[in-house]
Amino acid sequence: MMIVKVTKSWEDSTLNRIVQLTEEGQLNKPKLQRWLDEFGEHYSKVVVALSLAVALLGPFLFNWPFFGNSVCRGSIYRGLGLMVAASPCALAVAPLAYATAISSLASKGILLKGGHVLDALSSCQSIAFDKTGTLTTGKLMCKAIEPIHGHLDASNGVDPSCCTPNCESEALAVAAAMEKGTTHPIGRAVLKHSVGRDLPVVAVESFESLPGRGVVATLSGIKARDSENEFAKASIGSVEYISSLYRSYGESEQIKEAVKCSAFGPEFVQAALSVDKKVTLFHFEDEPRTGVCEVIYTLREKAKLRIMMLTGDHESSAQRVAKAVCIEEVHFSLKPEDKLNKVKAVSREGGT
Repeated sequence: MMIVKVTKSWEDSTLNRIVQLTEEGQLNKPKLQRWLDEFGEHYSKVVVALSLAVALLGPFLFNWPFFGNSVCRGSIYRGLGLMVAASPCALAVAPLAYATAISSLASKGILLKGGHVLDALSSCQSIAFDKTGTLTTGKLMCKAIEPIHGHLDASNGVDPSCCTPNCESEALAVAAAMEKGTTHPIGRAVLKHSVGRDLPVVAVESFESLPGRGVVATLSGIKARDSENEFAKASIGSVEYISSLYRSYGESEQIKEAVKCSAFGPEFVQAALSVDKKVTLFHFEDEPRTGVCEVIYTLREKAKLRIMMLTGDHESSAQRVAKAVCIEEVHFSLKPEDKLNKVKAVSREGGT
C-alpha cells in the first residue's frame, strides 16, 4: 500500500504555472497587434454598416433593384461586393507574421511568452545569458568524486575506506538514488556515471526538493555512523547549501576551505553530497556550445549590446566558461530568484 501526502494545492503545481504562463502569453500581445485588434473592431462595424446602407438604400437613391437582373446588378449584390472588397485582409497579416516568427524561433529551441517580446527586441540594450544549457551543451560529465570532510583518513591510523565498500562508491550510490528521475543536468550526469558500476544498494524513503539549493532525502541501506537508526539523512546540492547545513561556523568554514583546496582545482562545476556528516565533492565538466563565441562577438560588436552571463556556479567555473565564450561580465553563485532580480535590476537601469 502506498500512502501519498499532499503538501501543496493545485495552484502551486507546475502544471498550473504552465497554464498561467500560457494565458499570460496570450494576453501579452504585441503593441501593433493590440492596435490592429482595436482598429479592426471599429473598422469592421463601419464596413458592415456601409454594406447594409448600400443594400437597403441603393434602390431609393440610385434606382437599383434589390435583386439583380440582366440589366442591372441588385443592391444586395453591390452591398456584399463592398463588404468583400473592404475586408481588412491586411490586418490579419501582422498577427500571422508574429505567429510565424514565434514558430520559427521555437523550432530552434527559443521559446517566447508572446509577440510583445519581439517588439521589446527593438529597444533591447542588454542580454543576460544563462550558462548551463544555453552557452554550454548542458551535458555534464562527472570527472571525479572526492571525499573532503568527515571521512576517516590514514593520518589517524584508520583505514581510509571508511564507507562500504568505499567512500566514492557509497557517495555515487547515494547521489544516484536521490537523483533518480531528475531532469537537472547534474542529476543526469550522476545517473549516467553510475551506470554499469557495482554500487551499494540504497533506497530513498523520503524526498524533498529545494529549488535553487538542492535535495534532501532519508535513505535506507546506509546506517548512520553514530546512531542505531537504520535510516540516514542525506543532502546534495551546491557547496554553499551543504556548508550551511552545518551549524558550527568552524565546521562550515572547514568544508568551504576543503573545496578551495580540492586536488582537482576550481575549474569544474561542483556539487556537494552530505551523508551522515560526511561530505563528498562531485566534479563535473560542461563544454561551451560550438559557435557561441562568434554569436557573442556579433551581439557585442555589431549590435552594440551589453552581454552578461548569469550562473549558479562558483566563480572559478563561471569564469572558465565566460572566458571560453568571450563574455567579460559574469555574475556567479546566483539562485534562480537572484537571476530574476538581476534581470529586473538591469532593466530598471535602462538596459532593457
